[in-house]
Amino acid sequence: MDLTDEQWALVEPLLPLARVGPKGGRREKHPQRRIVDAIFYVVRTGCAWRQVPKDFAPWPTVYWYFTWWRDEGAVERIHDALRGKVREADGRDAEPSAGLIDSQFVRTADTAPAATRGFDVVRRLTRGRPATRPGPRRLSLIGP
Repeated sequence: MDLTDEQWALVEPLLPLARVGPKGGRREKHPQRRIVDAIFYVVRTGCAWRQVPKDFAPWPTVYWYFTWWRDEGAVERIHDALRGKVREADGRDAEPSAGLIDSQFVRTADTAPAATRGFDVVRRLTRGRPATRPGPRRLSLIGP
């Protein structure tokens, strides 16, 4: 599925300008819109870069643009803009007001007292206590 004109109008200004030399340089061989379509194809299908269909630019070109845009921060800017549009369409603020970290254990500093730290037998690591206490019938390996 290719980008619509409305979607392209949102994404295009977020991309870096083409790299050209002091005398102007040569034109890009492949339109940026087709490059973005190819990148979204890889993201949507989960295929390898080498499996980009022949309808798009050659896979090394698509991958080169992706790494360039990622390093320039364009990928993050596009992500943030699209996230904002989706949130506004749902009637929420464009920027999230809170974050969520999903983890069974909270890491502690080495200077934390041993009484507040547990020991992960499987990984043989000292970690913080779980965010929630185990139930009465659940075996706890981290102490009382």
